[in-house]
Amino acid sequence: MLLVENTGRTVSSSLKVLERLVNDKPFFMENVLTLEDKSRNRVPFRLKPIQMDIISTMTGRDVYLKPRQVGSTTVLMADFLHDCLTKPGTNSVVVAHEEFVTTRLLGKVHWFVDNLPKGFPKPHHKSSYEITWPEIHSSFYIGSARSYVFGRGDTVHNLLCSEYAFWPDTS
Repeated sequence: MLLVENTGRTVSSSLKVLERLVNDKPFFMENVLTLEDKSRNRVPFRLKPIQMDIISTMTGRDVYLKPRQVGSTTVLMADFLHDCLTKPGTNSVVVAHEEFVTTRLLGKVHWFVDNLPKGFPKPHHKSSYEITWPEIHSSFYIGSARSYVFGRGDTVHNLLCSEYAFWPDTS
């Protein structure tokens, strides 16, 4: 993240950077978020070609059949977090076939939030099931497909239905 002095010209460039962070998701991801690599090192988020393809082609009603370990879930979690932080009132939800899996998926978001640079909204509530930012009316929460009442009556702006093939048969 760029830090600039508060002078006439640099304020203008600061506003341009802020505007780009809000409007350019890949820029936000690569300049704000960090990941933990397979060697447990904290590294900058660098989008892989498949992740860039997901971000640049998503329509909001996408179904992905993907191989493991390509970072698709990570980029979707980063995308949802971006919306929570930059679009007040956003509710992002992850549902998987079992509670343990959804908890691990929210763990990716916890990492992102715990490593945000200064100046970003801090969550008011952070648990293994949800993260909330009341000052901007946004939330990120998880649930299990085994729950018959999860999410009923909620307005959901971003939804990831993970491992749908393993969801219980409701017929």
